[in-house]
Amino acid sequence: MGKTVSIEIIQNGQSQSIKDFLSSFQNDIKHCLNRFDIESNFTDDENKTDYRFLIISSESSSNKKVLESIENNADNYSRTFLLILEPDKNANDSANYHKFLTYRFWDQISETGEIRMYRRNTKETQALYWERITDIAIELSERINQTTNKKGKIFLAQTDISQLDDRDNIKRDLNDLGYEVVPDKQLSNNTGEASEQLNQAINSCDLIIHLIPSTYAKYFTENNLSVIEFQFNYTVNHSIQTSNSIKRLVWIPSDIEFYDEESQIFVEKIQRDKDQAKNTMVLKVNLEDLKKIYRKILSGEGLNTPASQELLPDVYVISDKEPNAVAHSVDSSSKNKLKVGANYDGISYSQHLKCLANAQVVVINYSSENKQWINVKIHDILKSPGLETSKPNKRLILIKNQEKLDTSYFEQYFNEVHVVDANDIKLNL
Repeated sequence: MGKTVSIEIIQNGQSQSIKDFLSSFQNDIKHCLNRFDIESNFTDDENKTDYRFLIISSESSSNKKVLESIENNADNYSRTFLLILEPDKNANDSANYHKFLTYRFWDQISETGEIRMYRRNTKETQALYWERITDIAIELSERINQTTNKKGKIFLAQTDISQLDDRDNIKRDLNDLGYEVVPDKQLSNNTGEASEQLNQAINSCDLIIHLIPSTYAKYFTENNLSVIEFQFNYTVNHSIQTSNSIKRLVWIPSDIEFYDEESQIFVEKIQRDKDQAKNTMVLKVNLEDLKKIYRKILSGEGLNTPASQELLPDVYVISDKEPNAVAHSVDSSSKNKLKVGANYDGISYSQHLKCLANAQVVVINYSSENKQWINVKIHDILKSPGLETSKPNKRLILIKNQEKLDTSYFEQYFNEVHVVDANDIKLNL
């Protein structure tokens, strides 16, 4: 066996949820650390401990012993991890939560508001439980072995609780690529302290990634500001003040629907405000496509995207399947040799809107039942720059590959509707 680490656990002993959690957690973390050639033992002697785990339950913010432990460890936060087992409505920033590296063993599903607890004995979240255990073991392993050889540093912005699972997924991927991911601690809900945290985190970063959730949750209540917008404003101002050309990616999940007006206004501002949009790519793609895009950027390959207005298509094909054959078929229908382009993996959301705004003809190819997909695409058409009427002054064509596909609600927006395999379409363009 390699190195040995001593761990002290501080917790609210009266909490049943913590007792249930600890019944398996200690053995599980020992098992996981063994895989990294690290032997662990648990101690109650604070003078002999290397690291501390503060276990937080829903009762912790009202438990004097736990709060005192948090305050007492605030000066030693680099060796103290917070493990938050469940949401605590009474928690506040006076407990210095933001100073500690935090691992949440729960999340919230934005569509339903359902709280999911990551527990070993719960089949639905067992895999998420083990991911958290592994995250902790990897962090301890890197600290114990003093692993400092990183390719660079990526700023991955803090996001809403409903998007934490995606952020953790991206963080693991970037770590696997060899990058340090910051910020690694929860931001304070005091704007001054949060700005200082961001100032320390953003220095020497190679890329900035912002995640946009479906709701605009107020984080800085005195300022009526979400943590999402606060961080974005900070990175914009930092870029202006330092004349830094660091690229920012803004990720909007492809299946997202905004539930409030504030989120819509914020996203519109990002896309249309000159300072906000500088060095910024707004991507409305799924998670795996986001990974492909930032991997290309980090490898220096760049993206195969329209480089100038002259390269934007006259005929823009939006397809729910591989668009090359569809675009070729539409291209062969163009007697006037109009430039034909298609949506493809790697295109940014802002570039998608530019293609929509520039095109004389927009063709949507709909091959399989997915009302959410077609609804999002029509919404993009109606909201793209320069298109402000319910039926824009363009030629909009819907191709549905089968008669049984229900498009009756959407057909009002199109000039033409064709029922045909798009590979065989013949249009008079």
